[in-house]
Formats: sequence, C-alpha cells, structure tokens
Amino acid sequence: MIRKFKLKHYKLLDGTIDNWKILLRDITGYKDNFINRFFFLKKHSIKLTELVKQVEQIEPTKIVLSELCRIKVPENIDDISFIAMMELLAVFDNNDDDIIMQMGDVVAISCFSENNDDKFDLSNDSFKAFRKDVEDLPIVDIFGIFNRVVKQLEGSQKNWTRMFNSVNTIDDDYIMAGGDKLNKFNVLNTIKAMCSDFNISYDDAWQLPYSLTQTNSLAKATSSFVENELSRIKEQKMRNNRN
Repeated sequence: MIRKFKLKHYKLLDGTIDNWKILLRDITGYKDNFINRFFFLKKHSIKLTELVKQVEQIEPTKIVLSELCRIKVPENIDDISFIAMMELLAVFDNNDDDIIMQMGDVVAISCFSENNDDKFDLSNDSFKAFRKDVEDLPIVDIFGIFNRVVKQLEGSQKNWTRMFNSVNTIDDDYIMAGGDKLNKFNVLNTIKAMCSDFNISYDDAWQLPYSLTQTNSLAKATSSFVENELSRIKEQKMRNNRN
C-alpha cells in the first residue's frame, strides 16, 4: 500500500480539500460522487490518513533500493556523463528547503541516461518528460535511489580527491600569487582538454563519461608530477656534483 504514495503526492500534503480529493482518488481509488460521499468517504479518508502517517514515519536514510523499482539505476555514479555530474553536484550545492523535490532532481539527473538514448540536457524535452515520470515513482523508491547515489557520490569524490592529491604538490608561491583563483576554470579546462585529446566537439565532450574525463585529467596531472619530480631530482644531482 505504501508504494502507492508517489513523489507527486508529497506536494499535495498541504491540507487543502482539493488536494486531499486528489490523494483519495490516486491512492485509495475513491470516486467522488453522491453515493460514495454518503457511504464510503469516511472509510477511504481513514485509509488515506493511516497511509500518510506511515509515510511520515519513514526514516528516509534507512531506505534501500527496492527490486520493485521500475527505472534503471546506474551501477556506478561515475558512469554518468560529465555534464550530468556537474548538474548533480549543483543540486547538492543548492540550499533549497524542499529537500524531497531535490531528491527527485537527483534521481532524474543520475538515472536519465540509463533510461534514455538521448543526450543529457536539462533543457531537452526528453529530460523534462523523464523528470515528470520520476514524479510517478513511489516515494520509497526515491529515497532508495537517492541514498544509493549519495553513498556512491561520496565514495567517488573521496577517491578522486585522494588520487589527485597524490600527484599534486603544494606551491606556496603559487598560492600567494592567487593561483587558487584559477580553480573556477577547472571545468572549462577539462572540456577543452577532452576536445583536444579525443578530437571531438565541445558538445560531445560534455557527454563523455565522468570517469573518462577524470581519468584523462589524472593522467595529465600524473605526467606533470613525474616531469617535475624528474627535474627536481636532476637539479639536486647537479648541485651535489658541483659541491
């Protein structure tokens, strides 16, 4: 019964009579006519009230992805496109009070490419249609997918940070000169590098898997790190020989 409560129903829990009628119709199957109002309205209202209480008592963070979920979920969050990952991270950076609807955005962005052949683009009709379709997912599926995405995303960001940190050196002079201000251009530089390295268009570069863009950037960072280390070792040897 609880799977009948969809994401779209969450927005209707404002206590208004019209929205309550929609919930009665969608969830309990109540049809509003004279006979039903007289004989069955109370029964259906009690059933709906009990269901709403069950939904309100759910602990979202403890819900796992159900096998009954009807949409495909990516096996690895790093498999989504680079542009999808940027949009996904932007959702988490958004301090919107409506966390439940944000969960719907996370589900739509992370699962779109698994369920569609079109390129990922928030402005495309195909994505808008899929986002609307997400509204018809049971709220428990939204929680399950969201928890899985969050867990994978945290692991992904942690792993990539660790790998990049292992080949990055802290240059105090660079920091004092304001080099960290260039960080805001990292995304643009990544896209430019992908265009050049793979001989593809700007639009196609955005659609490459996030794992590929990160691996390519890590390879470049590693190569630069090795070259700097090699130069440092040679300079040190030259100093030692002079001494």
